[in-house]
Amino acid sequence: MSAEPFHITADPAFLYLSPGHKEALGCIIYGIEQRKGFVAISGEIGVGKTTILRAYLEGVGVQGLRKPERVIYIFNANLSFPALLHTIFNELDLAPRSKEIHEIVNQLQETLIEIYKKGETVVLVVDEAQNMPVETLENLRMLSNLETIRDKLIQIILVGQPEFEAMLSSYELRQLNQRIAIRTRIKPLTEKDSIQYIYHRLARVTDEPSEVFTDSAVHLIARHGRGAPRVLNILADNALIAGFGYQKKPVNKKIVREVAADYFGADMPRRFRWPVLIVASCAVAAGLLFIPFRDYVLKERNPQVKFESSFPKTGGSAGNSGPSSHETVKQTIHYRAEPVDEPRRSEETAGDKTARAPGPSPAVDALHESRQDQDAASASKSLPPAQPDPSVTRPAAGGRTSEATDVVSGRPVSGALPEKPTRWVVKQGDNLSMIALSIYGKSDQKTLDWIRSLNQEILDPNILRTGLILNLPARDEQAE
Repeated sequence: MSAEPFHITADPAFLYLSPGHKEALGCIIYGIEQRKGFVAISGEIGVGKTTILRAYLEGVGVQGLRKPERVIYIFNANLSFPALLHTIFNELDLAPRSKEIHEIVNQLQETLIEIYKKGETVVLVVDEAQNMPVETLENLRMLSNLETIRDKLIQIILVGQPEFEAMLSSYELRQLNQRIAIRTRIKPLTEKDSIQYIYHRLARVTDEPSEVFTDSAVHLIARHGRGAPRVLNILADNALIAGFGYQKKPVNKKIVREVAADYFGADMPRRFRWPVLIVASCAVAAGLLFIPFRDYVLKERNPQVKFESSFPKTGGSAGNSGPSSHETVKQTIHYRAEPVDEPRRSEETAGDKTARAPGPSPAVDALHESRQDQDAASASKSLPPAQPDPSVTRPAAGGRTSEATDVVSGRPVSGALPEKPTRWVVKQGDNLSMIALSIYGKSDQKTLDWIRSLNQEILDPNILRTGLILNLPARDEQAE
């Protein structure tokens, strides 16, 4: 290679013109040559806004392009309007005759008229325009008033991120927004354009661009780059370094995957994680399905062995003393052997006993009897009745509680409608819908939004931080 192909600096020598970049370059050329005044270019971080701008200023990318004679480039947009005027005067080799703003602007107009008569063009470029104070932007329109009958005396190019578009749409900058004659937004590269972008930069420094990376490696860089040329450059450059360290030529997909993992870290694109999630989910599902199969096999082989199985039990509402949904109740099932040659007896009818033929295998009988025993036990037994919570007063039929409910150390009874403010300490497994249903008897979206508006600590209604204390006003205070 004759040079490094993936510099992150805005080098016009490596200019790649995607459809979006061509449009932006065309807007700049047209706006300046036709003296339209204001031109606004926006785009996400790293999409190549500055590269397009510098390509125009250096006459790269368009044959026969006439470069402007006077260019004033503002790198640091965080300037007051007087400081901006001072910078313009320095670039034009002028000395202000007065300290008054209107006198300085008049002097600038006189100078611009003289430059215009010579057929020269003055261009003011403001990069990172989203960092310019609103007051400076508003006063900037005063410079657009410097004009002749036909043309603007100074051409202003505003380049910024999408936040700059939001600033222009604000009420304070409505007058400036109306004066912007041409505007465009540079979109991220498509995956196809990203691949062409990589090969384009390689072709600038080597005669064998296709031998630097494998095709799969280039496609993976393009997918990870998300259409941002800066990210593409960083990934490709780091892949070249890692490939040199591993002495791999061409650089393969495995190296690119390693570099991408180091670069993105926790922000790794989700679509590259789903295969791992699917495999993990399948493994968990297979394990859960294996448990009952294993139990059945063990029971068939040795029916006299005491067999224990764990089942999740769902408890009652808040306030009940039965097992909750988070508890696991172990139910013990006893399997007993029954001799094969022992006939099964039916009930005595009319004083006569009739022997039945031998039944199925002992294992099947044992399983049948255990199920009958289990059903009978479940039909005869029930959860113990809920014990009243002394800290909570239950409402009478059709009525409400008359005392304050404090659930910092406990749980409210389901359906309790507090007359006074209530506090709820979030425990593991709580969510906002369950809490609203327990306190107010409903969990509609309006109630949930009302609770969230009173508890700004809630970021996600489905995931509440354990130990968080929620303030729940009385039912009468709820917004209708």
